[in-house]
Parts: sequence; structure tokens; C-alpha cells
Amino acid sequence: MKTFPIGTLFLLLGFLCLSATAAGAQTGPQAAPEALLERAIAAHGGREGLEKARAHLTVEGDITVYKPFANTLHILMRRTPDRLRMDFRSGGLEGTYCLGPTGGWKQALGIVSSLSQEELEGQRLSQEHNAGLLLKVQSAGYKLISLGRKKLPDGFVAEAVRATPPDKGEPTDFYFDPETGLLAGLGLTGRNVLRGVDEAYLYRMRDYRPQDGIPISFQMQTYADGALTQELKVTRADLASDIPDSVFARPDAASANATSAAEPFDFSTGEVVVRASINGKPPRKFMVDTGAGITMLMPDVAKELGLALGAKLNLGAGGGAAAGRVTRVASIQVGSARVKDVNVVVSDISSFRALIGADLAGILGYNFLSQFQVTLDYGAQRLTLAPASAPLPSGDPAGLDIGPNVPIVEARIGGQKCRMMLDTGAMWTILPPRLASCLRLGPTRSDTYALGMDGHAVALRTTRLPALSAAGQMARGVIVSFAPPSGSTGALLSDSALGILGNSFLRRFRVTLDYGKQKAVLTPLPAGDPYPDEWTHPGLILAALAPNTRPVVAAIYPGSPASRSRLRLLDTVIAINGKPIRGLNNYALARALCGPANSRVRITVLRRGKPRTYTLKRVRLL
Repeated sequence: MKTFPIGTLFLLLGFLCLSATAAGAQTGPQAAPEALLERAIAAHGGREGLEKARAHLTVEGDITVYKPFANTLHILMRRTPDRLRMDFRSGGLEGTYCLGPTGGWKQALGIVSSLSQEELEGQRLSQEHNAGLLLKVQSAGYKLISLGRKKLPDGFVAEAVRATPPDKGEPTDFYFDPETGLLAGLGLTGRNVLRGVDEAYLYRMRDYRPQDGIPISFQMQTYADGALTQELKVTRADLASDIPDSVFARPDAASANATSAAEPFDFSTGEVVVRASINGKPPRKFMVDTGAGITMLMPDVAKELGLALGAKLNLGAGGGAAAGRVTRVASIQVGSARVKDVNVVVSDISSFRALIGADLAGILGYNFLSQFQVTLDYGAQRLTLAPASAPLPSGDPAGLDIGPNVPIVEARIGGQKCRMMLDTGAMWTILPPRLASCLRLGPTRSDTYALGMDGHAVALRTTRLPALSAAGQMARGVIVSFAPPSGSTGALLSDSALGILGNSFLRRFRVTLDYGKQKAVLTPLPAGDPYPDEWTHPGLILAALAPNTRPVVAAIYPGSPASRSRLRLLDTVIAINGKPIRGLNNYALARALCGPANSRVRITVLRRGKPRTYTLKRVRLL
């Protein structure tokens, strides 16, 4: 679940003290760039004023995020020359990012972890582009070029100067108010860590007000590739008060409020499903989803529990965005493992009920799972929730970044590196579309789909990889899918630079996630993949059109054994290998058709009131 590219916010806040009050007369359109820069420094209070603004700055305000989906959040930012702390509050949820010269930490939903590599890169970009940049450009041998007058996205016409560092790195464009000489905007190329692409960012500063003799911008807008993505309105700015070192100290890990448990899970739908109790009520079905940034409840379950719903919140989903409301529950318990006082989001994720069952109550996400050392044994179908202090199991631990409240591991495919969300809530393994052009792929199919929690189906291209390595382990013959190109409307999978390491890969292992130590251990199962290959079957798809009904033949693949048989579309299927199949979900039906290549499967259909049995050969279709 993602709310915004955090690096963009770093840059936006880094320029809070680069705005100013009016000073001087209008400069002509052909003014020398050195003169424009000198005038801007004077307008911002001179060298002394800029250095004072860097010493300590506290800003409070409200941010409106427009893309990738709308949200609002309140922010308190405190900065010294080499440290930055940002506290966010949105929809009843709170979070903190703290950056220092050697690293940083964050606190989300009460859990403290180190910053991921992408967030550290955002920090470095922020530290390079702060209030001292005007002085640095003047004194460090930057090459200055006048770009004349340029119209900014909001229609304002500014004097533009391009500053290129002496090492010929990425240039920065300064936009000055031609009447006052003040900094009206700043343009640069930055990395969108969500999409994994470079974008042209422009930061527009306006509404200047003097604070303790230093000008501060009280309204700033961020544009990415010309589109308005977010806006900050400052309500309070303070340059006079000292900021103690204790503000930036990493808090101690919260005392464990969780016990441990080992419980069976159901994997009959291709998803990990356990029974959990909310507020001491009888246990219900929950999906275990390491890719969910927060625990979620169905609206009817929240109503039955009598939960008071709080502020609205928009969440990222595979096919776009999903809306929810924040609330809290007194406890969540799986077996004997219990976590108290938990934030949850109430959202209509009923699309999962079509797959898992009408009695699905919700999703166990990051803020529950991260209280434990989590082990999923796909062979034994057992979930172990051990205390966070438990030692790691034997094996070679891999590094685990905690990105936007989800675990991220390194992967390698065909010589290409890729960072992937380790996502037990994903049935399939999905790679970013950029990899499709970098790999030599075998046969592919374009008739597969992934379903996001928002209910939107995302069309995928599917292929079989010779090998995929992730978190220090390799699996051969893995079925993977590629998200569609970025032009697909609303599909976050299309725009993401991260892959999704789903159950089609993970089910070959006993998977241990240690959120506190930020380590993952994948132990290969002795028998390899204990589940049948999804693409070795006779070439037909069965679908149950309603709960507890007999399925029908929904599709027949051209050129498959099924296409050469006398099976017909919409035939009612009553048995597979002699076993009745009424009431099976669609995933279980697909699994019943699969098996070793060249083996046989018997399909019994009911046509005109008479049973007919066809014996079909299973073949590898991919």
C-alpha cells in the first residue's frame, strides 16, 4: 500500500526556506545568470539568512496528494543542517521518517525499522537540494546558462537559469520571479521509486511570509512530468526555536505485546488462509497477506463488531485504488498469539470472497504480522508466529527491506536484477513490464489475469522462466506474469518498479520473515514444489457460476487435447477422476485438472440428462 513517493516530499520540504519577501526591481529577460543568482541570494536574506534557515527549521502544515491516488495528511517537519524528521498523520494513522548523515529510521503503525535503499536515496537527493543550494551553485564552480523567460505549469512566467555541476552531473533549473528576484520554482530530474523511472519534477513556491526575519514559502506545489501530484500548505513555521538531538533519536522497539502460536492454514485457494479472532469473538477466516500495508476488515464484519468508523483513507491496489475507513480493534488473535490495540482499515474487498469464500472476514497485514517472526511452511501448511526476539532458523538469511510497510527482497532473473515485494497475498509471481524487454522469453500467453483488492482485473502476459533467484534461493521452471505497459489505466502493477514474489514461487519453501532483524530465510522443501504445475493440464477451464453449484466448461484452449475431444463449452461437469466436484472453488477445480505431463484425467459431464466421460491427456501448455 503506497501513499506517495517519499523522495518527492523530501525535495518539497527541503525548499521551505528558499522563498522570500519582495526585494528589488524587475530584471530584464536577458539578464546574466550570475546576476540573477546574486539577486536571488540577496532577496532570500543573503548568505547569513540562508545559513540561518539551514540551522534549524520547524514547519507544520497539510499536504494534499493527488497522484497516484488522492489522500490528505498533516505533517510536522523538523530539520537541522544534516538531519530531518517528518511526522505524518492521515486518517487516524501516524508515521515518522527520520534521516541522518549515516542512515535513517521510520516508524509506521507503531513499528520501527530502518529506511529502505530507495528511501535513503531520497534522503541523499533531499540533502543535495536544500536551502544551501543557492550558495553552493554560486561558489562551487557550477556552469550557469540563462534559459530566458519560461512559463511554469500554473501559468506564471519566470526567469530561468540552468545550473550544471562541475562534474557534469544532472542540472538543476532555477525559476526566479522577474519582479522580485525571489525563487518561484525549481526543476530537476528525480527518480520515482514507485515506478522505477526518472521524472521531470518542478517545485513551485509561492505565498511568501517573513519568519524571524527570514522568508518562508507557505504554499508549495509539486509537478511530475507536468502533472500536479501534491500540494503543501504551511500553517506554522519556526526558525527561532532550537531542535534538541533527542528529536532525531531512534526509539526503542516497543515491548512485545504478542505471544506465539503455530496454527494450520488452508491453501486450497492458492492463498494462505487462517482463522483469527477479533476482540475475543469466535474465529473467522483471514487471508495472511505480507503485501498488505495494514490489516483490513470487511464492512459487514466491522458492523457486526460494532466498530466506529473514522476518517477516510485511499489505499493502493493491484488494479488502482481502494477506499476505506480507519478504526481500531482491542485485539487480534491467531491461536494463542495476540496483538492488542490494532489499527485496521474497513474496506470492501469482497472480490476476494469470490475466491476464498463468502465467510472471509478480512486480511492480516503488516501491523499484525510485524509483531512476530513469521514462518509459513507451505509443505506442512502451517503458520508459526514466534516472538520477535526468537533466533533466526538455520540457513542463509537474506536482507529484507521494509518498504511501504511491505517486505522487499532482491531477485535475479536472466542476469537482470529486480527488487520484489515478498507477498503471500499474491497467488502469482508478477514481474515489472520493463523486464519483458530485457529477457529472452519463451512462449507466452496473454489470457491470464490478476485480481486486485479493489476488484479490478489486470490483464497479464504469462511465461515460464528457466530460473528465478530471490532472497538467496533459486527455483527452476517458475511460471511468472508480466504486468501490462504503463499506459493501462489505473493499474499500479503497470507503473511499479517492484516485482511481486507470490505464492507460485514461495510455495517451494518454508519462508521465515523477521521484521525486527530485517531478514528473510527461505528453506527449500525436501520434495520441491508440492503442488501441481498450473499449466500442465488438458487445456480447459472450469468455472463455478454460483456457490455450491456444479461447474461448467468455461473455455477450451485451441490445439489442446480438450479441443480435440467432444467436450463442449458450457457442458456441466459432475466429476473429475470419478470424484464429485460440486461446490469446489475455481482454484480447486483448476488444481484438480493439473498433473504430470502425459498423465490422463477423466472428465464426466452431464449432457441432456446423461453422464458422458472423456479421458484426456495432460500436456504442458506453457
